[in-house]
Formats: sequence, structure tokens, C-alpha cells
Amino acid sequence: MRLYVIFAQRVERYEGEYAPEAMECMDEIGWDENSEWLLDKLDKVKAQSDILSAKIFEIELAKGAGDFIRKSLIDSVPNMKAVNVAIIEEN
Repeated sequence: MRLYVIFAQRVERYEGEYAPEAMECMDEIGWDENSEWLLDKLDKVKAQSDILSAKIFEIELAKGAGDFIRKSLIDSVPNMKAVNVAIIEEN
């Protein structure tokens, strides 16, 4: 499973004031069918006066992640606020 995420960095008054923010996201099917949607969102994010930089990052999730996410959504615990996921490999 691949995700395409717009990450942006806000203009800072001092170093470390803001962490990078995930602004928009789509999966590989959406990207293949309509990447223009995310590219349009990227242009809009970049046009904001408080944004220093914004880029689209392609993130590949580990094998089986899509199935894990689907199962977690279907079998969700009512009060669970987040599902813990670990990055196990870096390139």
C-alpha cells in the first residue's frame, strides 16, 4: 500500500517552533486515477503565506499493512483513539 502525503513546514519565528504537518493524503488508487486533485491541493498549500515549504511524499507501507488497517477498522474498539504502527525499515 502506498500513500501520497502533502507535508508542509510553517514559517517559524524560532527554530523548532512547528513540526512538519501532514496536510492532505491519498492512496495509490486515488493517485493513479486523479493525481491532479493532490497536485491542486499542493498548489493551494504552497500559496498560504504562513507556509515555508510543501512537498508530496510517497510513503510505502510494509507488506500486509493494508490488510491490518482494514481489519483494525472493521474490528475497531469503540474507545480506541489511534492504532499504533511502527516503521520497521528505512531506505
